[in-house]
Amino acid sequence: MKRALSFLRDAQFWVALAVYAGFALVSTPPSIMEGGNDKTLHFLGNLALYASACLRPRPLRRPLLTWGLLLAFSSGVELAQALVPERFPDWRDLLANAGGLTLGLAGALMLQKKGFPRKKPTG
Repeated sequence: MKRALSFLRDAQFWVALAVYAGFALVSTPPSIMEGGNDKTLHFLGNLALYASACLRPRPLRRPLLTWGLLLAFSSGVELAQALVPERFPDWRDLLANAGGLTLGLAGALMLQKKGFPRKKPTG
């Protein structure tokens, strides 16, 4: 049971990455992105990516490294939009991405300072 739960917690992260990239790289963006929601969705999507990374079975020992890797991923996805018809990269999207990841990092650091995730007692 523990192994299955660990697998699911790991799998949700990879699914989150795939869903993020899928929404960002479709040739016609979903209608939800119209009307000024785009930057908010970038921010929340990246916050969700960081939260998803925090839910993985292995605790975040290096939250800043996680931030950097996720920023590189989301920046790569943003730049890949140049190759998709009807899509284009936007530096404001990159700022929204970084903002969402930074809020996720701040939350992770606050939780670490409070002792989360709790280490199992040994012995």
